[in-house]
Amino acid sequence: MYLCINKLKLEIMETKGITTSKQILDTKKSELSELGRNELWFKSMLISCFVYGGLDPESYSYNKYILPYRATLGEKVFNEVYEEMVESFSDCEVESNVYTDSEGVTYNSIKYKT
Repeated sequence: MYLCINKLKLEIMETKGITTSKQILDTKKSELSELGRNELWFKSMLISCFVYGGLDPESYSYNKYILPYRATLGEKVFNEVYEEMVESFSDCEVESNVYTDSEGVTYNSIKYKT
């Protein structure tokens, strides 16, 4: 019943020329190449590593989480993105323990150096 209602709703929206957020998201996903998606995931991982473990090539987080992207992206793209992100973090610092959730897990944040 739920699927039928949603399908009918989508059909009505399409006949009226209304674009749903799902349609927009599906379009954006299809337009983004595999390399582009991997590059975005890599940037996201670099941000996480910067906040929680550092980007030093000798660190555990680099070897465990960052280095595997070299095989996916290729040496050239990997190095370009890595250097770009390291440069973008040069004016930032990590602020630790900015939030604690209901389970006692603490979170860090990035802020611009003052």
